[in-house]
Amino acid sequence: IKPDICASGVDIYSTMATNTSSYGYSSGTSMAAPAVTGTLALLIELHERLYGTNQPMLSSTMKGIVIHTADEAGANPGPDYQFGWGLLNAQAAASLVMSNSTSQSLAFIKEVRLLDGDYIEFPVVLTNTQAFKATIVWIDPPGTPVAPALNPTNHMLVNDLDLRIVAPNGTTNFPWILDPASPEAVATTGDNTVDNVEQVSIPNPTNGTYLGAVPKARIL
Repeated sequence: IKPDICASGVDIYSTMATNTSSYGYSSGTSMAAPAVTGTLALLIELHERLYGTNQPMLSSTMKGIVIHTADEAGANPGPDYQFGWGLLNAQAAASLVMSNSTSQSLAFIKEVRLLDGDYIEFPVVLTNTQAFKATIVWIDPPGTPVAPALNPTNHMLVNDLDLRIVAPNGTTNFPWILDPASPEAVATTGDNTVDNVEQVSIPNPTNGTYLGAVPKARIL
């Protein structure tokens, strides 16, 4: 699913190169990219203030935080090929990092190492007054290059993790998926076997304890 994230890039008021005191409006990736890069740098600084410099967050954790806290930017829920996972929300990302530290139990952000065949699960108590979302991200090693072709459809994942959220009644909630053959189609849910980001959203959960699980880490 690309792009990963989007940021404001139209009529952004910022410094200009005319002289040392120039400001003005500009548009394009020259405005959006620095906003994302600067936000990531500030999040790294915040994490170091909270946890020290000896516990740097994984790059996959940073990616997961930014994707998880992004604002919906498309016309429909879920990711799309125009905005990716949504519009960057620096304040929400920082709040998540701080809440995780305040919990003193890593309640919101978890970094784990999974080997082939490993299983992990965690209970989550939900209420029907608050929507729920869970996101996992992992750094996948490079896949085997394919022969040159136009838009090849070969699956390139080396490791495939599967995020599932099981409701109290046993119903399994699956992650978002997109259909690359129909890029304009609305995101649906199902078994995602092509991305190293998976997200499950439950807009109207029932009251009870849900089970978040990665049922099997697989080397493909």
